[in-house]
Amino acid sequence: MIAVAAALRLQNLGGDSLWADELYSLEASAGNTFQWLDLPRDVIIESPRPITELSAANGSPVRIWSSFERDWHPPLYFVVLRAWRHVFGSSDVAIRSLSVLASLLAIILLFDIGRMLFDRRVALWACLLLAFAHPQIWYAQEARSYALVQFLILGAADSVLRIERLGFQAWRGVGLGLCLLGAMLSHYFAFAGCVAIGVYALIRLRGQARIRTVLLMTGMALAYGAMWGPFLYEQISLSSDPGWLLDRGSAFFSRWLDRALLAPFRLFSEFQPGDHYWPELLSLVLLFPVFLVRRRPALLLPALGAVALLALPVLSDLVRHTAMLEHERYFLSAAPFVCLLVAGALDRPRFMASLLPACLLLYCVWTLPDRLFSRHRDNWRLMSQTVAGRAEPRDVLLFQMQADWINGVGYLANSHYLNLPLPRTVLLRNPPTSQLLDELRTARRAWLVTRDRDPDPERQFPGFRRVRVEALGTLGYLTELRFEAGAGSER
Repeated sequence: MIAVAAALRLQNLGGDSLWADELYSLEASAGNTFQWLDLPRDVIIESPRPITELSAANGSPVRIWSSFERDWHPPLYFVVLRAWRHVFGSSDVAIRSLSVLASLLAIILLFDIGRMLFDRRVALWACLLLAFAHPQIWYAQEARSYALVQFLILGAADSVLRIERLGFQAWRGVGLGLCLLGAMLSHYFAFAGCVAIGVYALIRLRGQARIRTVLLMTGMALAYGAMWGPFLYEQISLSSDPGWLLDRGSAFFSRWLDRALLAPFRLFSEFQPGDHYWPELLSLVLLFPVFLVRRRPALLLPALGAVALLALPVLSDLVRHTAMLEHERYFLSAAPFVCLLVAGALDRPRFMASLLPACLLLYCVWTLPDRLFSRHRDNWRLMSQTVAGRAEPRDVLLFQMQADWINGVGYLANSHYLNLPLPRTVLLRNPPTSQLLDELRTARRAWLVTRDRDPDPERQFPGFRRVRVEALGTLGYLTELRFEAGAGSER
């Protein structure tokens, strides 16, 4: 099973270009978090700095910890990624393989949890569901923190179960504490999973095991506050402005309710516009075992984990009028607990106990080719490779996408994919000034990256003639512009 899961996660691991968030991960792991925001706009950057690369790392790994004043994530994943890059390199496959490893380790931990709570049959069904769940494969192939957070939450759950069954030992306490602290230092939504594990410990542990575990969790909370509290305070103003996640349209409550009902289903497969009603019904079926906890106490931990990790984004969306539930990554860590609920809902008869997980697994396998390998993002690697094959040292690369942050992503992509020295670059936020046009004419040739194909770029760049236009897939177009003396005077 692990071999099959690994094959699914390694399939085409380096085939797609890194996308915006992954390029941000590289920038942050080099200690240069959001430095692309400080790059000058509307002027030629003569010697672009490769801020995604370790060769341009800003100080020691400690600098990563203190460079998140403009981000809204905790730093642990990026510290780990920095160390991983030092050992395995910075190729697309190398940096994504960290998430692959975390995803596979999560399956192993889930088996151990399922075996302790139920039996080997339930454990195997839960692991098979997690192995074939589409979002698990997607986010195992991303250089982001989501797979690591899930692994750490499961590590904490496994530790507290071992304390319950085998007693509190120092090494089990250390494992529980490190996993809880690591999860909270990797993503803020991990807090819900940590609370669920704490509630389970309060309910199920007895005597000295409960006292020591509660003291340990309290100590980890205090350590988290001491290590990250000041930086968290600086990020509060950022998190209070959800920006692109806002859902500003009318009838928000109806859309929120629809997204909330679909969330459990989306832990296993992407919702398609043609799927009507039955995904919502299946979501309710997936969470129905929560109501069986009194009859089947082994469901308590999965129920607490699933409810807590789903409830946090659901309530956050409702209060803040956002649409985080459209993105599975914000509740991905609920998936292992839902898998346990589905696999362990019934204990007899054996056929009926296996019917629901078997049907869900067959659906995941059946829809895997259509919905797994159709997630194509902007091909920034193609853009960089095209520029590398065409541009000369004196040329200028112009980014004029529909949003300034996308221009910054283009800069990060070149930092990662191009060899040094990087081409002279302009991040256009406004129409080119006369001074910039004069400098471009001196260069005589420019390469313009745009989202839409500009029918007449000569209007923006008088004196330049469009030589050719190359499509960059969903990313946009690369237009070669050459200066011809006297061409501007004709306009």
